[in-house]
Amino acid sequence: MLAMRSESNTALCKVSTAIDSYIVRCCVKGSLLEVNERLIKQPQLLNSSADREG
Repeated sequence: MLAMRSESNTALCKVSTAIDSYIVRCCVKGSLLEVNERLIKQPQLLNSSADREG
């Protein structure tokens, strides 16, 4: 598996709401190793269980 390498300020994803959209940026140099697939199907986890499941 290849990791996505990122530098400071690299755009990681775009989060959209009914009103607006936001670009989530990396704040340090690093590598993204895994995406939480549950968030794609259940984005509300970010609001309800961010510390355990989000």
